[in-house]
Amino acid sequence: MINIIGIGEMGCKLATEFAKSEHYDVYKIGIGLPKNKRSRGMKKQTCAEKYEQNCPPMKHFLKELSGRSILLVNGGEAISAITLRVLENCRPWATTVAYIEPDRSSLNEEAKLQEKMVFNVLQEYARSGAIGQLLLFSVKNLEQAMGDVPIIGYEETLLRYIFSSLNLINYFEHSTPVLSVDSDSVDYSRIMTISMVSLDDPEERVFFDLADVRERMYYCGINENELRNDNKLLSKIKEKIDSQRTPEQRTSYRVYSTTYEEPHIFCVQSSAMIQKRDESA
Repeated sequence: MINIIGIGEMGCKLATEFAKSEHYDVYKIGIGLPKNKRSRGMKKQTCAEKYEQNCPPMKHFLKELSGRSILLVNGGEAISAITLRVLENCRPWATTVAYIEPDRSSLNEEAKLQEKMVFNVLQEYARSGAIGQLLLFSVKNLEQAMGDVPIIGYEETLLRYIFSSLNLINYFEHSTPVLSVDSDSVDYSRIMTISMVSLDDPEERVFFDLADVRERMYYCGINENELRNDNKLLSKIKEKIDSQRTPEQRTSYRVYSTTYEEPHIFCVQSSAMIQKRDESA
């Protein structure tokens, strides 16, 4: 069982998607939510500092956490300022923070400074091992991966891309692959992102432009019939992986049997370096 902790509007909407599966224990922290065993509400505040100052106690709320946790937060929301306060009470070393980088061009200057602070502090936490992993998503990159979508349905599509990638990778991690080729991982490569991969497309649809990638782990979900009958499939997978590999990168892959008609392939990219951004964007 994996714990899901959603902070703010987007984090809680994503947490709701995970709540549809019996494999997750879901907690939500957001504006106007009721106070109960799985929910903590906050009053709307005028600025990020007020959210941090008025963050309710979390020790009792999160006391039953055990095993792995995934914390979901959108850095463009002022309530993201409580992230570190929440992490103090949720076994941070066993927690992956899934951080959604907003379109920063839509933020005012105050919000940009707040987002920058949360983004940089979480990276330092990941690099030092204070949190297990930092998994980065960029709204701009997700939009590119989605392609053209109507305004009505845009948000649902965006959330589905994040949820589907996390959910499938969690599923693969708890399944037995039919083929596994693993390199020794680097323990300190804890800043990560995900890309969607197609065997027929030379480009990976990456969810954040991660610099200095040191490790790539490919999760290949392939229909069982294809695994049994396509004699060229392994060559295709290797060619695809080799086309993205650079000499300094460690690359691993695992192949899983699925009932999906189409292949579902994701790559988790990892770096040990603090990610720099063009702050004028």
